[in-house]
Amino acid sequence: MTEDRPEWNCQVKGCLNDSGRSMVCDQCRKTMNPNQKKKMTELWHDIICTKEEFGGKCFHCNRSYERDQLAGDHWPFTKAARPDLRYNIDNGRPTCAGCNTSGSKYRKDPVEWLKENNYPEF
Repeated sequence: MTEDRPEWNCQVKGCLNDSGRSMVCDQCRKTMNPNQKKKMTELWHDIICTKEEFGGKCFHCNRSYERDQLAGDHWPFTKAARPDLRYNIDNGRPTCAGCNTSGSKYRKDPVEWLKENNYPEF
């Protein structure tokens, strides 16, 4: 975590546990019902796609898009590789439909990007 980014309290209704950089604490992540998961996923996507640091641009191709043309991409760590980071706002990038696939020619390699940016491990 960087110093300019605040910690979160769990966003699941009725829970105020410290959840670090995730929107959901570990305890709630394991026990959420499908409705709660859907709500948290939608909120996560909105937060990722409106991050000021990206200014409405796709992280991979750097083209500008309207909000409804961007999706939150679990990157650099996929949901399958790191399910514990599913709701972590540091593990998401706004991505256009063309780049939100592993076959995109613009898609950045996560391993190379992590090395180049000296990115701390979660």
